[in-house]
Amino acid sequence: AIISNDFSSYCGKENVPCILMNNIQQLRIQLEKMFENMGGKELDPEASVLLKELQVKLSGVLDELSCIFGSSFQAMIEECVRQMSCELNQMRGNGNSSTNRNNAAMDAEIMLRPLMDFLDKILSISAKICEKTVLKRVLKELWKLVLNRIEKQIVLPPFTDQTGTQMIFSAAKDLGQLSKLKDHVIREEARSMTPRQCSIMEVALATIKQYFHAGGNG
Repeated sequence: AIISNDFSSYCGKENVPCILMNNIQQLRIQLEKMFENMGGKELDPEASVLLKELQVKLSGVLDELSCIFGSSFQAMIEECVRQMSCELNQMRGNGNSSTNRNNAAMDAEIMLRPLMDFLDKILSISAKICEKTVLKRVLKELWKLVLNRIEKQIVLPPFTDQTGTQMIFSAAKDLGQLSKLKDHVIREEARSMTPRQCSIMEVALATIKQYFHAGGNG
């Protein structure tokens, strides 16, 4: 409980979070060895239940710390995804389908550069220090965070203001407001992704998936 409560204050101290998570993982390993040395499946049922409960508790703590550690990078990931969105907005041209496919890889590489540079930086440190089990948990949390931000900031961006929401309510009350709402929707559709951008995002998501599945080594 003490580590969980104070863990967030250590997240900015390079090696410390990884070392603390490694220590929890080592406790899990030692507990497993203790279980085997005490008889394993032949162990007294009451003692066996107690050790298993401790193992589950330690696993839960490790999951919690991994989540906190991953969340500590949220602001930076949001900024990286914002830069990605800006790059993607510069690539609106439709072109033809074959051109889109041919250029998608190069465009995706340009768009992903801010995010990949950041992930390389933090994961190069984590990969050297974190035990394999701990690193997998960290990668899982970062993967979820990256996908969440891409979905919210690029794939399903919010209204730039509350105008759209207000117009919907106004149109619901007064049909005379409907034409204004249609004009607003047309402007919002201009912000939706073109076929070229969809091709770029398809390559980008595949690249990100491969990156995380390779353990942060690209």
